Amino acid sequence: MNPFSTEDLEVIERDQALPGLRVVLDSDRLLQLLKDHAPFADITSLKLDYVRYKPGMNCLARYRIASESGPAWAYAKAFSEQSSAKLDKVEQRLDDSDGHGAGVVLRSQGVFASVFPYDFKLRSIARLANKESRDRLYRRLFDEHKRWPGSGAVILNYKPERRLVMRLEARDGAMATVKCYTGREYARLAAIRKSHKRIADVVTPAQIGQSRKHYCRAFDWIGGDTLRARAHQEAFALQDHRAAGELIAGFHRAPLVGDFPDSQVAAPSLYSLAQQLAFLLPEIEADAVSLAQDLEGLEQDSPSRPRLIHGDFYDKQVIITGHAPGLIDLDCARPGDIHQDLACFLAHRERHILSGVISGGAMDSGIAEAFLDGYRKAGGEFSQDRLEQWVAWHLLRLSHHPFRDRSPDWPDQTHAMVARALQLLQTQSNQQMTAMV
Repeated sequence: MNPFSTEDLEVIERDQALPGLRVVLDSDRLLQLLKDHAPFADITSLKLDYVRYKPGMNCLARYRIASESGPAWAYAKAFSEQSSAKLDKVEQRLDDSDGHGAGVVLRSQGVFASVFPYDFKLRSIARLANKESRDRLYRRLFDEHKRWPGSGAVILNYKPERRLVMRLEARDGAMATVKCYTGREYARLAAIRKSHKRIADVVTPAQIGQSRKHYCRAFDWIGGDTLRARAHQEAFALQDHRAAGELIAGFHRAPLVGDFPDSQVAAPSLYSLAQQLAFLLPEIEADAVSLAQDLEGLEQDSPSRPRLIHGDFYDKQVIITGHAPGLIDLDCARPGDIHQDLACFLAHRERHILSGVISGGAMDSGIAEAFLDGYRKAGGEFSQDRLEQWVAWHLLRLSHHPFRDRSPDWPDQTHAMVARALQLLQTQSNQQMTAMV
């Protein structure tokens, strides 16, 4: 049985510089190649659920795995033929690990693969492999506090070579969020955290531990459901979204303290993203490039009075508690344009409506307006025209997510998101022309 869609095959055929792409996108084929290597010996299945792809350069793929010891994760990375030096570096590190790692290099395929918790760039998470090393990590993280060694852990999010997020539950029932980063990301966040204080009247997780050696931080756990998880409860939809608007308005009121050195999260330009989309779907190139040209200036068009923004605000970052809602994951917080946060929230919602993850229809406009109404009632101000531009900007940025998340209909979803971004800009342009007449 062919594991690839027509569009997947076309991408693979186009990328002759990355011979391992076919392997990492085919879970069964990858497992067949790995099954004789010790780290993968008892694995019975791999399920691809996430990719980070740079055409002609590399492709990282994450898998859910089934094994005799239960569900877990693995990841693989295909390197281009021009990046053989990077594969050499991976192989050397494996040779130097004295068996500590759980990685395999498939030299003929140009692929590196490993089983969690071994990660080439998140090296500290290897300490999660057994109780003794886990407890040593927890003692260092929580400054020898006796509550946390022996805690149970639930993995909330794992992005290989970038970040691990998990929830700890101590034997007395206390809970905490632990995040493990690369060294570069840990240093960036350390600089940011010195530049803003905890925000009054906004529930955010307080830091309760850190390990500079292992690039980890621990935070208070905020109990409740994410706004996304409550999306099916229509009885609460309007009030929940109104509360989310009030929440981010309170965050935007926070004063900026000091400088934010290197606070901008590194990301490809819109034009680079448009070129990546064109590689995935060549027929989309003209529209994607047109959008990039129209929207690229938004980032340079800084507001006269920048505010503290969340930087990655959407429904999974809002926790509905029994009291005030909470705001989590401040790793992208920085000075910026408040329209970025509002538009990010609305663009994520549009993306999930277009993909069918959540229902749209008559209620959707009411939910979006409830969110913006909450923002206004809490004292927030915004420009509708600028907001729509930023929604289009975020939709273009999000348009690679269907391929990244391996949605079966990723081409249709990508087309729909680009078309919606174009529609927003065209509608705005028509309105401006009408106003001039």
